[in-house]
Amino acid sequence: MMEFSTGNWVVLITILGIMYSLCLMTKSTQVLIRGDKNQIYGFCLMIFLIFYVGTRPLWCYTDSALYSRIYQLVQTGAWSSLAQNPSEWFFTMVETICLQFTDAHGWFFVVALFYIGGMCFAAWKWLPKHFTMAVMFMFTAFSFWSYSNNGIRQGMGASLVLAGLACLSTGYHKNRHVFVSGAVLAVLGCSCHNSLWLVAIAVVAALCYHNYKVAFYLWTICLILSPFSSDVAISIASHMIGDERMSAYGNDDSVMHLFSRVGWRWDFILYSAVPVILAYYAVFKCKIRERQYIMLLNVYLYTNAAWMLVNAIPYSNRFAYISWSMYPMMLCMPLSKFKLFKRQGIVAGFVLLGCVIFNLIF
Repeated sequence: MMEFSTGNWVVLITILGIMYSLCLMTKSTQVLIRGDKNQIYGFCLMIFLIFYVGTRPLWCYTDSALYSRIYQLVQTGAWSSLAQNPSEWFFTMVETICLQFTDAHGWFFVVALFYIGGMCFAAWKWLPKHFTMAVMFMFTAFSFWSYSNNGIRQGMGASLVLAGLACLSTGYHKNRHVFVSGAVLAVLGCSCHNSLWLVAIAVVAALCYHNYKVAFYLWTICLILSPFSSDVAISIASHMIGDERMSAYGNDDSVMHLFSRVGWRWDFILYSAVPVILAYYAVFKCKIRERQYIMLLNVYLYTNAAWMLVNAIPYSNRFAYISWSMYPMMLCMPLSKFKLFKRQGIVAGFVLLGCVIFNLIF
């Protein structure tokens, strides 16, 4: 197994991303949209990613090191309990079960199964004939690496919520059992990290109110308000969620920032706006009205709009990841399912290549 490191990961993303983007560029629009029933490469990549992420060294990167140390202390009896937030019971339950059967290495592998398995389940549910393409967009996404080793609890929960959203979007008009399964997965995901209840609220809003124009208007209003709203929004969110971490993030000035480093995160907003611009073109210019895509679009717009209200605070990337967990599907779904461009294969290839370059730069 290749050593788990930032350098090797960047090399892996670059090589596979460039190769697959070139492959996409050779496809005509008709061939790309038609897809292929044989998605063996996607499943092979999924299995590789599960083992690559799940067998990483215990000392790797911030949260992974912290969680592994706590796990070892509890397992050896140095600590009496995991002492997690009661409302985040599912993550604690999985960890508690693993404590009885395996060491921290095995527990990390189980977390990787939930994390990568959840997002791949969503990809298969939405795009069964474009599964390989969807997995490529997912693992080249900016948030994939971070959720793999830092923020693993939120990453695990976000993937479960994404899987639930896939079931809800495909089952709420056709299959009651699929709908119920989606709701259960979403609740389990929210029970890994409280912040993901924001997605649950957005899903309920998208199910009850399908008007995508309102979602675009809301996103635009929050964009305008975002330079001035962080303090007020973080205070309201702290009281609504009842999570002291929200206030802690808002008052922490010691964090190492990404991108623009300080203040209002115009660079995060530019990054978040890419799928919004693509969605605007698909929905308003090309008149795409497919229910699954509209629901995913509305949920992304609602959650990303909520993040923009707090984007000037330290650790704002942690809140951005809530909507960014949907980012790969927001790019891949319209480019693979709907005819938007004359040479759509070239456009899809360049979009994927852009994701690869973004990882190289940042």
